[in-house]
Amino acid sequence: MDSKNHEEYITEIENAVAETTQQLMNSVVFSNKEEYYKRLAEKDTEICRLKSHQQGHNKKVKNLRGLLSEATEEISLYQEELNIALYEYDKLKKENEDLRAELKTFGFY
Repeated sequence: MDSKNHEEYITEIENAVAETTQQLMNSVVFSNKEEYYKRLAEKDTEICRLKSHQQGHNKKVKNLRGLLSEATEEISLYQEELNIALYEYDKLKKENEDLRAELKTFGFY
């Protein structure tokens, strides 16, 4: 899920929470408006807390993506070095085999 879709998803959740809260508030008969506003403030505080929590996660995800990108680049560099080393190893192995074969022709092996 890319960040644009993620933001749209969060907005949909916020809207659904707001609508549900409004429906609940409309369905409950309050003896006075103070209690109504108190519950409304509690819900608003909870929504703000959840948004803050979500923003913290978004920052962590962004940081982790950066670290993953750096690690991927580093792995690519190590893979290149490994490929070069393997090539050099195969080259030396072939030279060694050729030298052994040549020594055999002279009777040293």
